Amino acid sequence: MTQDTKFVIGIIVACVVIFAGIFLSSGKSIEEANVVVDDGILVREDSPTIEGDGSVTLVEFLDPECGACASYHPLVKQVLEEYEGELTYVLRYFPLHSNSVASVQALEAAGEQNKYWEMLDVIFENQSEWSAEQGGPVALFKEYALELELDIDAFSAVVDSDKYQDKVSRDRIDGVAADVQGTPTFFINGKKLQNSPRNLEEFKSYIDAAKQS
Repeated sequence: MTQDTKFVIGIIVACVVIFAGIFLSSGKSIEEANVVVDDGILVREDSPTIEGDGSVTLVEFLDPECGACASYHPLVKQVLEEYEGELTYVLRYFPLHSNSVASVQALEAAGEQNKYWEMLDVIFENQSEWSAEQGGPVALFKEYALELELDIDAFSAVVDSDKYQDKVSRDRIDGVAADVQGTPTFFINGKKLQNSPRNLEEFKSYIDAAKQS
């Protein structure tokens, strides 16, 4: 059994155990209960974060290889621009595709050089290119790193390793505990949005309601 296979099996087993515990203890899902999810599940100290004034926190569980996440990315950027300084944005990982973990490694490697958000833009802009790489997208990620003028040796040392696999696994487990069933999934002040906003005005209505509550 390969290391990657063990990693995937470990995630699946942990997710099943957590989900079963939630179901048995409450008798219904978080979605059905419409409760506020604890910050300990939604926000971790090492989660990529854009800080706001603390009045509203938007948490997004995403997969960099998810087409819907790529489509939503420009809208999320609009929201962050609209509420700059007010909205706290927290990004969590919920990998669902074959190259997802590798893309997270690239993001975190760029983050070590203070270029996380720039790499996220590049990852989404070029998703159709690197997601099609059956043999792995690492070579393309290194090209993107050069475009961002990163230290390529330091970047390569991370993407060629499994440094952030534990973080990916933990985020996936937290997502299951929070009743994340697909990507992107958004939470505003701990409450899961049952339907992803279709446009900026709809997104703003959720955020403004949270500010007033």
